[in-house]
This record gives sequence, structure tokens and C-alpha cells, in this order.
Amino acid sequence: MPTKTEEEIQLRNIYIESVYKGDKQANNGNIKEALVLFSKAAKNLPNHWGSYLRMGRAYDAQLDFKTANKFYKKVLKLN
Repeated sequence: MPTKTEEEIQLRNIYIESVYKGDKQANNGNIKEALVLFSKAAKNLPNHWGSYLRMGRAYDAQLDFKTANKFYKKVLKLN
């Protein structure tokens, strides 16, 4: 059974909290704050695609399709 270090557990918890808060901000229309939180999540778990998908959606909401596409491509690379 694989085990996680205390640091890995902490990073994953920060990721989960950041994504949760970012989703709430995005749902309330606070896209800039959501992007800050999604970026924090990506920093803590850079090989997890979820935060990059959310960043793509947030940039879509701002009609910044070029930047959104960059994050969607990142998702495809990680999946």
C-alpha cells in the first residue's frame, strides 16, 4: 500500500481547499479571485489536471480564449 509523506498530505489538503474556495468564488462571479485560488492549487499539485481545467473555464468566462486554450492543452497533456 502506497504511503504519503506528511508534506504530500499537506500539499493535497491545500490543493483541495484552494479548489473548493476557487469554485465558490467562480460560482459567485469573482473570477479574478477564483484564478488566484486555482493557481495556488496548481502550485501545490502541479501534475493534477483539475486546477488547470478550472483556470481554463475561468479564462473562458473572461472571454480570454487564447489563455483558456493554453490551460485546456495542459489538461490534455496531464490526462
